[in-house]
Amino acid sequence: MLNIQFLKQQLDPDQNKLLDEVLDIRELTFQRFKNLKSKYSGLKNNIKRIEKKLLVVMQQSPEETFVPWWVQKEVESIEKKYTGIDKAIEKYKSTLQLFNNELESVYSHERNSPERFKDGIRRMRSWLASCGTFIFSAENDIRITKRYFKNIRSAFESHARSFTQKKEIARRKAAEAGGQ
Repeated sequence: MLNIQFLKQQLDPDQNKLLDEVLDIRELTFQRFKNLKSKYSGLKNNIKRIEKKLLVVMQQSPEETFVPWWVQKEVESIEKKYTGIDKAIEKYKSTLQLFNNELESVYSHERNSPERFKDGIRRMRSWLASCGTFIFSAENDIRITKRYFKNIRSAFESHARSFTQKKEIARRKAAEAGGQ
């Protein structure tokens, strides 16, 4: 495990400032990643709820309507986004490992030239920028899924109205038949 405090004691004030900036960026990037993982988990939970609701809708009207099949297509579209999100998460993790390797390199070579230290800081910033790009890519895929969820919600609402109307029509017909 890398001892950041020990490293900082070995550096001059200018180097400490550069290292602090990079470590602050790493912390912000990590917080974005945690937020991404939370959103992704919520996305998967929403899909599970929709699939359960879809089963109920399909039992209510097995072949009367295309809505359940259309919703299933929307769910499949969302699930296709899983691949992109998973790839972005994996790339983030591997790139963060490269950042950590660079940090260890800076740690082991802190007594080397200031230029070598600055090069290490530059590479760490580059790795963090790549991490941010991967997080953005996954966040974009999650953002796109919101449109699919909106379509699914509309389909379920439409189906609920239709189902209620059909029940009401059937009740009226039964009342008319009983009254004659």
